[in-house]
Amino acid sequence: MDSLIDGMQLSIDEKEVLKVKMQIWQRVVGEIHASGASQREAANLLSVSQPRICNLMNGKLDLFSADTLIGFLARCGRRVVVITSQIESEDTP
Repeated sequence: MDSLIDGMQLSIDEKEVLKVKMQIWQRVVGEIHASGASQREAANLLSVSQPRICNLMNGKLDLFSADTLIGFLARCGRRVVVITSQIESEDTP
């Protein structure tokens, strides 16, 4: 996925935020699938509407902030741990 994002016409900070959101999104969706919850049950667990869950499951990341996705993970009983590394790109200042 990183190579796909790296090819997009986004600023370096936009690319990095999108990468983080995608990683968190994958975990949230994985937790929902692992639990066997229906979209209605997932909506109750995450305290959102069923249409929001539909958007989440369909990968509409532009509709969710990183904060919201982190909150979803917390409601699934997961903690987010941040690990940083040097960006290997000629785009860095």
